[in-house]
Amino acid sequence: MTQPATNVNQIVSLDPNTANLVNVGLALEAVESVLSRSSHLPGAVTFTGFSGFGKSLAMEYVAQQYRGYYVEFQDNWSKADYIKMLMFVMDIKKLKGWSENDCVQAIIDELGASRRPLIIDEFDQLIDRKHVGSSLVALTLNIIKKSGGSVILVGEELLPQKIRNYEKFDNCIYGRYLAQPSKLNDCRILARHYYPELEMHDDLLEAVATRCKGITRRICINLDRFAVEARDLGITSVSLSEAGKLITTGEATKPRSLK
Repeated sequence: MTQPATNVNQIVSLDPNTANLVNVGLALEAVESVLSRSSHLPGAVTFTGFSGFGKSLAMEYVAQQYRGYYVEFQDNWSKADYIKMLMFVMDIKKLKGWSENDCVQAIIDELGASRRPLIIDEFDQLIDRKHVGSSLVALTLNIIKKSGGSVILVGEELLPQKIRNYEKFDNCIYGRYLAQPSKLNDCRILARHYYPELEMHDDLLEAVATRCKGITRRICINLDRFAVEARDLGITSVSLSEAGKLITTGEATKPRSLK
């Protein structure tokens, strides 16, 4: 059996101010909506968006707040790996003689009894898994329907369209939430969280948010570049005029010619 990656389900410690990030707020809204739904309604929501929008960071925070079960699907997992990791995050011990169906039933029972949300990150990779994607989707649907629990499916922008290819699954989606690009206020929060000793002026943060098209991961890379520059210069404050030249958008460099 493929060994699951060791970083799965490791939740980072985040500052309470992180809750003010736009996508953390949306993630909290998504989870609260499915947790508070009427019991006769399906219990899955999607939280999707472009790569780098901070979806995983947001869901890690949500997992902390709601004691959620957090799994980041790996693209080399088999069905057995998937079941094994779900059991691991739910602290279910496999008993001697258990079949695959026994393991799945234990997951269903735990999710239904705990009332804690199950967060499955990189769910689009699960759907795209060659040869076993359909069986993994069917397994997830079975868990959602039979447990009556709350499941948050996190993935890239096209995940809702991929789910639509599975009509029964698509009919069990209670809500669809779209991650948003980071704005100036998000940049302020990230700067204070990661570099509290450095004052980054709004003109610099606004420029970063605009040039990076709101992609949180690229914004964080730039914040680190500013912090390194400030440390090297021995300063505690940076503005656009001082650090604007350091802004990188993540675009690939143009190929060079030897001519």
